[in-house]
Amino acid sequence: MEKLILNYQKKTISELMESFGLEPANFYWEKVKSSYSSDIVSILKYKESRFFFKFDFYEDDYHYYIYCPGNEKPIEKHMTKSWELLKIKEWLSSLKREIECKSGDVSKRDTPHYREKFTRSESWIR
Repeated sequence: MEKLILNYQKKTISELMESFGLEPANFYWEKVKSSYSSDIVSILKYKESRFFFKFDFYEDDYHYYIYCPGNEKPIEKHMTKSWELLKIKEWLSSLKREIECKSGDVSKRDTPHYREKFTRSESWIR
């Protein structure tokens, strides 16, 4: 059975991409097998990369999001009872960060938020 996200959800995600300064044309949708059943689910991929956001379901009652890059880890997984945009926004933010790092545009990363994260996560070096 296909358990794909709805068109209004795709439209909302496209609008979010633009709000993050990302070009929707750089993304594409595919149908893939669920990680938990024989169902077919939606996955959103970023062109020419390993980055994705999979919209899966667990036992029909839970939305199960699997995405790369994560905020703190290469791949993150989250389960919720309903459709929510928070994890999609988190993924888009992490994706933009990784794209900017790859392109060498460090000026956008030179913010108090990024400096604090770097200092906190790298404090073990001292």
